[in-house]
Amino acid sequence: MRSVSLAQAGNVQRHVVRGPPLADPRAQKKLEDTQSWAGMRDPADLAERWPQLWAAMRPVCDTILAFREQCPDLADLTAAFGDSPSREPPLSENVLRLRRLVGQTLGIAPEKVDDHAWNSAWRFELVRAVQGLSRDPDDVLPEWLAHGAPMGIEVPILDG
Repeated sequence: MRSVSLAQAGNVQRHVVRGPPLADPRAQKKLEDTQSWAGMRDPADLAERWPQLWAAMRPVCDTILAFREQCPDLADLTAAFGDSPSREPPLSENVLRLRRLVGQTLGIAPEKVDDHAWNSAWRFELVRAVQGLSRDPDDVLPEWLAHGAPMGIEVPILDG
């Protein structure tokens, strides 16, 4: 019996007796890519498909960049993380000050900016504000971040 290496075998072909495939995986992926608003699947044309996101994030970006000029502690953050960081993480006070400035930019009351669920670091009011300004259709996300995602038992799971 002749042995065939995997390198020689090539693609596995669907047996003719099974009939044609029920779904085309490439077509399914392309459909999912076009339906993904946030560009998580294919961000290449996100600026054209979702200009409201860029408009909503421009003031946030400006706020962050201006604060970073005043506070170099928040520059080069990637060097502060990983297995062998080359610098210390930013000071907590600076992160808090920046978060409050971003909240102010987004029109969030100062006492609400830092709200988060006990089991999550996500600041759901920041997410809610950006989603509202960008007209993000996934409006259940802030509630899930605030209270946890439902299991579908007592509260139905809404589409995002």
